[in-house]
Amino acid sequence: MKTHLFLIWTIFFVFCFQTIDAQKVLLLQKPGTSKRYFYRTGDKISALIGSPEFKASGEITYIDDSVFTINRNFTFPIANVNEVIRKRHWFYYSWAKLFAASALYAGGSMINRGIHDEEPMIDYTVPIVSGSLIALGTTSYLLRYKKCKMENNWKLKVLIADCGLRIADCGLRIADCGLRSLELNPIFIGAYLSNKTFSHHVAVSA
Repeated sequence: MKTHLFLIWTIFFVFCFQTIDAQKVLLLQKPGTSKRYFYRTGDKISALIGSPEFKASGEITYIDDSVFTINRNFTFPIANVNEVIRKRHWFYYSWAKLFAASALYAGGSMINRGIHDEEPMIDYTVPIVSGSLIALGTTSYLLRYKKCKMENNWKLKVLIADCGLRIADCGLRIADCGLRSLELNPIFIGAYLSNKTFSHHVAVSA
């Protein structure tokens, strides 16, 4: 019982006195879908901004209610962002490897046939395998970026991520549930003891 109470109060004080860490974040989302991405200070971003359009890429170093700063030197109004460009990680990192695999397969096949003095030097599998890898590499290269255009119903806005308050609230709820369970415990203990006493008297009477 004492251990239970000590644990609950420890959680309570830790969460109550935790420093509230509120920060502003950029939310990129497409309303009506589950597509949403968060950008915090320190994250990388790439966007097309203004009219005429120009591309700005780099680390987000500051976020305010209506503006954000990239690389500490360039501040842009959020309303002027026309498109946010995101990496499709699999495509972005795989296209070069697919091209390399195609070249390695063709080269390895030719070397192997040369060592064994086989003709022709180019095996019939080379165009199929290497060609397929080149096709996949080209597709990956073309799809390596996802373009989230504001004209296609994408929205970019600022949110306040008040993580500390939410965690503190959870801590209070945990402590409250724990205290309620402690209030109930004596009832169950009393019932249990009464039942044991009653059983003992019955046994003695018998």
